[in-house]
Amino acid sequence: MIGSTLEMAWYFYQMERLSQELDANPAYSAWKLFFRILWQQGKNGFRKERA
Repeated sequence: MIGSTLEMAWYFYQMERLSQELDANPAYSAWKLFFRILWQQGKNGFRKERA
């Protein structure tokens, strides 16, 4: 499950680079992207909210 989610995030990252007229970076690690997303979102992004 986490592998397919990381793969999808990696492809979205590559498409974002292409939309910014940058070259795709196939050597960029999916795990590196995962930690980048965690850092950007911060712990508040994963906080549970009351319904």
